[in-house]
Amino acid sequence: MPTERVVKPGDLATPWNRFAAMACDTDHGLHGAGDGVLTREELREHISKLEAEANVAGYDMADILDSEVRDARRALRDMDLVSADAVEYLPENCRDLPVHLRRRATEMLMIDDRDAYGDVSPELVEAARRRYRQMGSVPSRAAQSSKEQALRELDEIEEHLFP
Repeated sequence: MPTERVVKPGDLATPWNRFAAMACDTDHGLHGAGDGVLTREELREHISKLEAEANVAGYDMADILDSEVRDARRALRDMDLVSADAVEYLPENCRDLPVHLRRRATEMLMIDDRDAYGDVSPELVEAARRRYRQMGSVPSRAAQSSKEQALRELDEIEEHLFP
């Protein structure tokens, strides 16, 4: 079986930034969403879902969605040009994390990295902790369990990256 060629967003024929790849990977609840790697198949699925949205969107949203479709198609073409099977968008220090922690790192970058530094740092982990702690008591056991799981995963990330 041939080895997959995984590149960084900047290695595409038309360099992309990590946040553009991350946004494609986290939109629409794609299979494998937020795992740090945007595959060719995930990008195709993202394009299909954008096209479907554009077909039913009102005039105001159609232009925005058409632009997103063009950008995503350009990224897929650029993956073809450099023979890439996937784009890995997480920062270097997160690449060896287990998948569940890679997803949490992606979430932190999307929500808590307000200045778009693109690095998972102790400060970013603390910002994510604050966000979860500010939720206070949550209305259901499931929501409380999710909050507690997120806080445990943030501790794990910190242990892995900043021993």
